[in-house]
Amino acid sequence: MLRAVATLVLAMGLVACGGNEEQLELISYVNKLKEFDARNREVLKHIEKLDDPSINVTAEDLQDVRDFVAEYISELEKIDPVEMQFRALRLAYTTHMRQVSQANELASDKGNDLRRERGNVAIGVRHIEKFTKLHFKAVDVLWLREKVQDPFPLAWPEDE
Repeated sequence: MLRAVATLVLAMGLVACGGNEEQLELISYVNKLKEFDARNREVLKHIEKLDDPSINVTAEDLQDVRDFVAEYISELEKIDPVEMQFRALRLAYTTHMRQVSQANELASDKGNDLRRERGNVAIGVRHIEKFTKLHFKAVDVLWLREKVQDPFPLAWPEDE
């Protein structure tokens, strides 16, 4: 509720200061991405766990991570690009979705031994990390191009 009120106040301020529709749409989109901060921290935790050879990982653990990847992508798909009028933002979003959606295939169960499956799942999770970081940079460029006065709020958790 507080986030919605803050967004509304920010939007009203931008309109009062001559903010354009692209700025408002960009701010709204960035606020939606900001809601993924907790999930992005989970991505990092999964990467750390999968990369640490001292941690025993079971097939059930790998399935939990696969489910997380599918859920992450599903939640990201709920942002509707049809509603986006700002063409550059819509293109950035659809490119990001196309790239991140590949993580499902990369992390899928290929019937290999547990060690190899662990590597495949780690690759899938790292794929989300890599392309989300790139997407944040692309959205930051739009943020600068649209001359939004507020500081850019998106950062990958380890970069904060």
